Amino acid sequence: MAAVSSTDGQTGIAQQEVTTAEAPAVVLDRGTAKVYETRNIGLTLRGEDSGIDYEISLDLYDDAYAGTGYLTEGTYTVSEGTEDRAMNSEYSYLQKDNDQYKFVSGTLEVKIVDNAYSLKLNVELNNEGGNFVGTFDGTIDDMPIE
Repeated sequence: MAAVSSTDGQTGIAQQEVTTAEAPAVVLDRGTAKVYETRNIGLTLRGEDSGIDYEISLDLYDDAYAGTGYLTEGTYTVSEGTEDRAMNSEYSYLQKDNDQYKFVSGTLEVKIVDNAYSLKLNVELNNEGGNFVGTFDGTIDDMPIE
């Protein structure tokens, strides 16, 4: 709600619903993967934006990986556990230059388009790190698709 008054003494009150815009996405352009178990995948994404280096480390659990041999499509959610489609909060983090932030909540959307990954990470960070949105489109070293 906002109240305004003019120089001639007229006042008015207005109520307007607003939404905040999502943070602009940081484009990540390099990805590597390491499989720790048949369903536990370590994924590292890197990029640079406005002179700031970003490195994202993701500890993912994908029950379908054992049968497919690649990270499958779907939504992975920040969690303290290792259930299917979990992004483990203990080992997942954002390194922004020299500052490191763990994930408090959020998701990783995984799609496969034309034999390449299309990823969107949208997470809330600890230590007043705010919200981070990052995207990646391309192939991931050591992570084949189909």
